[in-house]
Amino acid sequence: QARGPMYNCTGDTIESVWEAAHEAHPNGAADLNMTGNAWCWIFVVALIIALLFIMVYHLLAFDELERDHKNPVDVCNSLNPWVLREYGLQAFMILLFLYMGEWILVLLNLPLLFWHIKRYTNRPVMREPGIYDPTLAFNRNELSTNQSECCYKLGFYLLCFFFYLYKMMFALLSKEATVSA
Repeated sequence: QARGPMYNCTGDTIESVWEAAHEAHPNGAADLNMTGNAWCWIFVVALIIALLFIMVYHLLAFDELERDHKNPVDVCNSLNPWVLREYGLQAFMILLFLYMGEWILVLLNLPLLFWHIKRYTNRPVMREPGIYDPTLAFNRNELSTNQSECCYKLGFYLLCFFFYLYKMMFALLSKEATVSA
């Protein structure tokens, strides 16, 4: 007659089960500890999700501009504060990859960082931070270029999201396998 997962049929007491569990894991709750690598991957996945949301926001704003739902000044004022945040998140993610020793991912993300630097240094003359100028935003060629850039970055971030999610799950499951062994 089984009494549940904590007991076996020999009539063990709670104290003996607790002592056996404590001998297996002397730190107490050792199963809940994760390596720093797993925490870094969780943080990277959160960063890439934020970058995905920023790109979707950019695409929606450009779509509103294209369909004349908003004027160019409002669109540029709403998008420009997010430009440096996106660039900063991308740069911080590369620093995390350097910290974790993920050299291939650093090399994979560096071209986008260099593109961000080039794009920001070649921006129109403006008083405020950002890359979108209201006088140029409604130009069809400029609007098309901005939309395609956002689509490419959205695709890149989406592919990265699934790869980073895989790496996060691998880090979490490999930690679980070492704790179980």
